[in-house]
Amino acid sequence: EDKAAVYAGMWLKMYDEYKKKVGLLTSGEIKDLLKKRNISQRQLSKLLSIGEKDITRYINGAIQSRIIDKMLRLVMDDEAYSRINILFLNNEIKQKRTLLK
Repeated sequence: EDKAAVYAGMWLKMYDEYKKKVGLLTSGEIKDLLKKRNISQRQLSKLLSIGEKDITRYINGAIQSRIIDKMLRLVMDDEAYSRINILFLNNEIKQKRTLLK
């Protein structure tokens, strides 16, 4: 295993330990969220109206803000996710209707 991969793994572990300590979702928990909802990073980024690269950064260890963390937790919650999804789909329909006019 090359040194860069070893160092990357060490950094990820340290960042995840920090995230746990301050009550933020870890990289693994964000990956689990994608699996639970069966959505891609792109779909999650659209749902939260944030950049797709931001999701990648959080999975790779970057520390998300508390606001982003709360938004991610809402997507984890079944009832909240249903409501968010309905709002998102309604917004997509409105945008498509506007484009067709």
